[in-house]
Amino acid sequence: MKRLQSLVYLLLCLGALIVVVGVNTGCENSSDEDEKTSLPVILITPGTVEEDISANLTFSVSIDKIEQGDTVTVDWTTSNGTATAGEDYTADSGTLTFSSTDPQEVNVVVIDDEIYEENETVLLVLSNPVNAKIDTSIADGAEGTITSDGNYQIVVGPTYDSVYSSSPRPDGVIYVDGALWIIEVNAAKLYTIDPATGTESSSFSMNIAHDLSWDGTYIWSTSYFGAHPHLYKYDTSGALQSDITITDEANFPTAMAYDTHNNCIWVVNTNSTPETKVWQINPVSGAVIDSWTLTDGNTLSGVTYGMCVDSKPGYLWMVYGSTLRKVSIAEKSVVKDFTIPSPPAALLTGVFQVETNEFWMVSGNNNVFFKIEITE
Repeated sequence: MKRLQSLVYLLLCLGALIVVVGVNTGCENSSDEDEKTSLPVILITPGTVEEDISANLTFSVSIDKIEQGDTVTVDWTTSNGTATAGEDYTADSGTLTFSSTDPQEVNVVVIDDEIYEENETVLLVLSNPVNAKIDTSIADGAEGTITSDGNYQIVVGPTYDSVYSSSPRPDGVIYVDGALWIIEVNAAKLYTIDPATGTESSSFSMNIAHDLSWDGTYIWSTSYFGAHPHLYKYDTSGALQSDITITDEANFPTAMAYDTHNNCIWVVNTNSTPETKVWQINPVSGAVIDSWTLTDGNTLSGVTYGMCVDSKPGYLWMVYGSTLRKVSIAEKSVVKDFTIPSPPAALLTGVFQVETNEFWMVSGNNNVFFKIEITE
């Protein structure tokens, strides 16, 4: 009997030990989870700097806590916001090491290109944290800003008289493979011009049309004559490739631009209203994809006769009167208006962006074509 009692007692003790061990193991797992959720959090305070030849855009990187003797590391890299690496700032990357909560700085070198630009953004992106975690608010990066003082100058370059022999009225310009192409709307002719001398090298007849655009292969123009407006596509020999009817309400287009970023055509109608109405057109079917009224500066001193797409996605350039206007497609609003000196500008009827802030323009009233650069 005593042996049986001893055996029962031993089994009871073993059971208690198993229970205790199980409880302890559960507590240890809970402790591990608590430790994970209480890791130091890495934060970024982004900076702002005015574009200057010796400027750095500074990001302050910090952690909210650290245990004595611990080391925290995190990788960082720069990324484009609206600014472009190599043009607006110098791309860089590295690793930060923390042994205390003292913040550390990442300095991004700003490139002063002396070209007028709006405020632009640079991202600092963190990855691969060790002994810490990145705050969720900066999971996609923190945004620093390179500012502009808003001042600009218009530098007028070569200016040439029109080569047209009858009813002069230049009404669109593109720059392709080192040559200018300018449409003369009243004579329905397209001229090829040497930009170094302003002299004509060739010409061909075309449908009466307004404005010109270039999609990388073909020349486009638009016309509001007839029951419905048209889009015309030509090759560089002057052969008509397509005659597309715009199928919706864009019934009086005065300017157009082919958008290679979005594979669409933008058309503007301002001839019968003080507001600028913008249509997005399918270049194959002519169907209207979208339309909107430009906000912030709707009332114009003249008709928008020329337009082009910015080299960076998301922006349009329009000309009316003596004004060059930059427009945000996403915001459907005016970014900035630039006043072009007159002469040569008067009733601007065409614009084509050659470089970021270099444009060829034509003036219908002064019957000239010329180049400008926007500088700080």
